Amino acid sequence: MRKASIEDVPLLVTMMAEFYSDSPYTLNPRRATDAFVSLLSDERLGHVWFIQSGATDVGYVVVTYCHSMPLGAWRRL
Repeated sequence: MRKASIEDVPLLVTMMAEFYSDSPYTLNPRRATDAFVSLLSDERLGHVWFIQSGATDVGYVVVTYCHSMPLGAWRRL
């Protein structure tokens, strides 16, 4: 695995589009780009890692955080 960076956003959006290509969902690339940029710009929001086969990126994992008011703390989603 390797941690994603802002420079990886085009690849992440491409992979996301490929994932949804067999689905009735139509990906909005601009919205996906904005979401990845926001997430990768602030580690308090979460993290993105690439899954690799050898040195090739073959997928990705996204972990986001949420602040729970009843629990009074951040938690992973």
